Order: sequence, then structure tokens, then C-alpha cells
Amino acid sequence: MIQTGTRLAVADNTGAREILCIKVLGGSKRRYASIGDIIKVSVKEAAPRGRVKKGEIYNAVVVRTAKGVRRQDGSLIKFDGNAAVLLNNKLEPIGTRIFGPVVTRELRSERFMKIVSLAPEGDEIIVIAGKDKGKRGTVLAVAGDRVTVEGINLVKKHVKPNPMKGTTGGVESKSMPLHISNVALVDANGRASRVGIKVEDGKKRLSRESKMARLQQIYKEKIVSELTQKFGYKSVMEVPRITKITLNMGLGEAVADKKIIDNAVGDLTKIAGQKPVVTKARKAIAGFKIRQGYPIGAMVTLRGRAMYEFLDRFVTIALPRVRDFRGISGRAFDGRGNYNIGVKEQIIFPEIDYDKIDALRGLNKRRHCSPASSSRSETEVTVAKLALIEREKKRARLAAKYAPKRAALKAIIDDTSKSDEERYEARLKLQQLPRNANPTRKRNRCAITGRSRGTFRKFGLARGKIREIAFRGEIPGLTKASCDPIADMLTRIRNAQMVEKAAVTMPSSKVKVAIAQVLKDEGYIDDFAVKANGPKAELNIALKYHAGRPVIERLERVSKPGLRVYRGRNEIPQVMNGLGVAIVSTPKGVMTDRNARATGVGGEVICYVA
Repeated sequence: MIQTGTRLAVADNTGAREILCIKVLGGSKRRYASIGDIIKVSVKEAAPRGRVKKGEIYNAVVVRTAKGVRRQDGSLIKFDGNAAVLLNNKLEPIGTRIFGPVVTRELRSERFMKIVSLAPEGDEIIVIAGKDKGKRGTVLAVAGDRVTVEGINLVKKHVKPNPMKGTTGGVESKSMPLHISNVALVDANGRASRVGIKVEDGKKRLSRESKMARLQQIYKEKIVSELTQKFGYKSVMEVPRITKITLNMGLGEAVADKKIIDNAVGDLTKIAGQKPVVTKARKAIAGFKIRQGYPIGAMVTLRGRAMYEFLDRFVTIALPRVRDFRGISGRAFDGRGNYNIGVKEQIIFPEIDYDKIDALRGLNKRRHCSPASSSRSETEVTVAKLALIEREKKRARLAAKYAPKRAALKAIIDDTSKSDEERYEARLKLQQLPRNANPTRKRNRCAITGRSRGTFRKFGLARGKIREIAFRGEIPGLTKASCDPIADMLTRIRNAQMVEKAAVTMPSSKVKVAIAQVLKDEGYIDDFAVKANGPKAELNIALKYHAGRPVIERLERVSKPGLRVYRGRNEIPQVMNGLGVAIVSTPKGVMTDRNARATGVGGEVICYVA
């Protein structure tokens, strides 16, 4: 792998001979680069009269690495040394030729690979790389950026007998897909031309246009816009989406008959259109006559287009075929955005032929929803929050309705001139009033919201989510609060820099003002000011930029309310070997780590700035 400080050879004719990697592009936390990644380099050696001079800074793309790189298909890429090709500011090669072996599969971007045409089914191609180099064959199928060629890249596979498909099993030779960068199209004159990814109007298109599933198209064109408008999402990434669908089939009876597994796998393959995985027992259970490693079920996970196609078939075709179908439950969510539904018979799917099955089996279908900001669907949270607010309003109206009657009964109970029988009868009537009509009932209630414990379970909200909503002040009657004001300050600065705002405003406090003063003294911000806004003051920070980039590249919270970090004067860490600062809260005030060491005091490490 290539990292900062690695020396690389130059594999082009620009005149440079050796370069030094000074930065790996692609993010502030990225440290290593591989084949096809772009790095920032400095020229260490160059020809006297070459196009590139010693000491100049360029972009470069890695084309060879000495460390082996494992591809997704299992093949290993390894060269004798590290090498790169220099690029200009537009990420285009500066030279006109590339020397030495180059892996085109990792350089298949439109910037580094010239495209000629596409390979439809039935065309003749020639393999130009790999173990079958020089062989010719006919295209059988094209899927995405991979092509299957007849008689090329043969792999022997052990196939199990499957009576549902009519296969006898054994060892079979099968042509596996090749990447389109490893093949060339043979034209009418017998010449080979490169096959790759076609670029039209600046947009990348694969070797064959992949049509979007019908339900996926409805979701992107209609549902996303409606949810964004209804719930006020600021970005399409906040809209809840289905990430995957998992189908599970339990086969406890397979302990006595191993053929049940094969038949169930065949049924699940037809239903999902994808090969399922046989699940095995994790531990032995003597009561069920199960040993560790016994096959006891099958499961398959669907994603992408296959997931939307299955969901479309399940909703429009399979569910209406259920006997006495009365809809599905709305309480099957597990509180984290996942929905579970059980199917008693697999024959509701049209892919299953009733005459060819050996037994009726059920399966469990689980839909996983994953929004960008939380593990739980934001739509469910919003709906539950609205229901919770409506419940609080209803309770307030009920309390106001019974307030006069409650006051009259309490007056009788507190009146010592009344007889014991009258006071006891008033106490019984008071206890018979609706429970939610009592605004002061505190027994077994949540300390944050004042509601009875367990009441929010019907809304599908966990107590952590209730605490979060309460802190944001989104429930009537609850004050707005913040768990970590310092983290909120740092987050506001980071978010403002991402959208290149000139200033950012936040609630003011003494600690925030002290941190802003340190940032100003160190040159990370232009200025700050505290403005009075009614009973509360606001802190306005003017952000600083240089050459179109924010001065603050790293702003990390260290000490947190749940885990305070204290360091002595000799234990205060250095940030980037002194290039950054650590802001420390000491008995003598908030200061940088350098000032704390010079003063001889330690304290709480608030954050790192670089």
C-alpha cells in the first residue's frame, strides 16, 4: 500500500524518474492508497530537459504496487515495485505513453481509459489479459461491467443434485464473467478494439443499460418527493429507504431427513431468484436431537434491484393469494426500523408449482429500513412523535375537564369538620377518576417526561429516543436542553465550514467564549462577538478561509460528559507534532496545550484543533 513518505517510480514519458507521496487524496482520514487511487506527489528526480522539473508538485494515479492487492473475484495483483503516472489539475495524464505492466481493471475510470464501443450478446471478442489471453469466443451475456464469453474463463464447480431443477449433480465446467477491460471486440476486419464503459454527456453508462425495477422507480420519482414535502426533510438522504430484505426458513425436521434441506433450498431459490445459504446449528441441543453444525434452515438476503422486484411481486401477487387475507399488522416493527412478517405456506408465490413440492413450508420475511442519520426509520419516529404530542394534548384536556370535580373532592377530604364516612367516600370517588386526568400523579413516572413508564411502548419508541426528543424540546411542556454544549458548538462550526458560511451563531456561555478566544488567538477564526438576544446571549463566530478552504481541518471533541479526560501538565498530548493545538480547561482558565505546559498546570482536554 502507498502512504505518506512512500517513494514511487514514474511509469510515463514526462521526464520524472522518482516521486514522493506527500498526501493521499480522498478524505482527511484516508491514509493508504492502492491501484487506481489518486495521490499528491513531489518530484524527487527528473531528467535535465524533461517536461517535469525536480521539486514540483503534481497529482498522480497509482498504477503498480509492490504489496499484493486482492480483488473481489479472488485474483491477486502484485508487481516488483511501486509506480504512478503523473496527472495535471484536471486529473488527465501529462505524458503520452505509459511504460511497464498496468492493470486496466483498476484504471477503468473515464479519465484513464479510452472507450470505443460496447459488446452486445452474440459478438465475437478476444481476451487481451489473464490466463485466457489470445482466445476468442462469442458473448453469452453482458451484466453491468462484466461479460460472459463462451468457452472462456472456465471454472469447475461441484454441483449438488437438485430434484426440483432436474440436475443430477457432479463436477461441471462453467464460463465465469470477465471484466470488460480484459476483452476486446473483433470487428469485421478482424481487428481488436477496446471494450469498456461508455460515457455520454459526462455521465457514465455501463456496457448494457440496466432498467430500474418498477417499485424502485415509483419510490424514487414519487414516494421520495412526497415524504420530503410531508415531513420537511432537507436532503433526500434523510428519506427512509429499504436497504435489504431477508428471507428465513426454519427446517427443524431436517435433522431426521437430509433431503428436506435440498427441497427447501430449491423452493427458496425459486421464490427469491437467488441462491440461499444453509444455516447450521451453533450449539448442540440434546432435547431437540441437534448437534453443532447440523443444517437447520436456509436464508437469503436481497438487495438492490432484486430486492425491489421481490417486494413488488410479494405485495401485488403473493399477498392477495393468501387464504382469508385481512391485511398485515402495523405493529410488526421492532423499534429499529425493521418489519417482520410470517408466511405459512410457500405456495402463495406463483413461482412454486403445487404438484412438485414435497411439503408445505412457511418462511419469515424481514424488511430492513435504514435512514442516513439513525438505525430507525425517521418516518416512524416522526409519526410516533406526532402521536405522542397528541396524547399529551388529550391528557391536558382531560385534566382540565376534571379539575373542578377533583378540587371539590380534595376540599371534602381536607375538611376535618366532615365525618369520616363522607371523607372516605370522597377519597373513593377521587380514586375512580380517570388516571390520565390527574396532572400531579408522579408515582412510577419517567423523570424526564412525567409520563407513566411503559406508555410509550405503544408508539414504538425506545426510552433513548424519548430522551432525545425531550431534550430537543419537541414535546409540549418540556424545556429544551442540550447534552453537550461544547460538542454542539464544534458541530455547528464544522457544518458551517462545509457549506462555506462566513459566520455561525450559537447560544453563548463562558466556556464557549473562552474557547472562541483561544481559536482567535491561534488564528483559526477571524473574530467573535457576544450579542444579547432577550434573556439569552448569542455567540457569533466569524469563520476563516484560505485559498477557498477552511483554516480548521480537524475539530475533534475529546472530553465528553460520559467520559471526562483529564491530563497532568506532562501528560497533555500534542496534536500533529505541534502543528495543531489541544484546548485545555485548567484552574487558570481555558488555554492551549503549549500555554498549559509553560504555566505548569494540567486540566480537562476539551478538544483538538488542527
